[in-house]
Amino acid sequence: MMKEGQQVYTAVALSGLSIGAKGLYAVFVTIADDNGVCFPTLSKLQRLVRISRNTLLGYMGELENDGIIKVVRVNGRHNAYIIKRPRSENEPVSENELAS
Repeated sequence: MMKEGQQVYTAVALSGLSIGAKGLYAVFVTIADDNGVCFPTLSKLQRLVRISRNTLLGYMGELENDGIIKVVRVNGRHNAYIIKRPRSENEPVSENELAS
């Protein structure tokens, strides 16, 4: 039986996101706190994934458009990134789908 977090990760893995967006998602999951929130700057994210700002913003747009992350402006200066369940995930992914 999969736990809820595993269902989210699996939904992302099986999604139509680009490989770069999936990699960025992995970074967000790694640096997020127990509530699924993190506060990295764009510069820090660029250093972590070693890509240009425009490419980073494109991947972030994919994650946002699919409802996987939510970007919230904090105090008018900083962004909080909240990891959410993908919009397209209406039910858990079965173990049979994982095996195929």
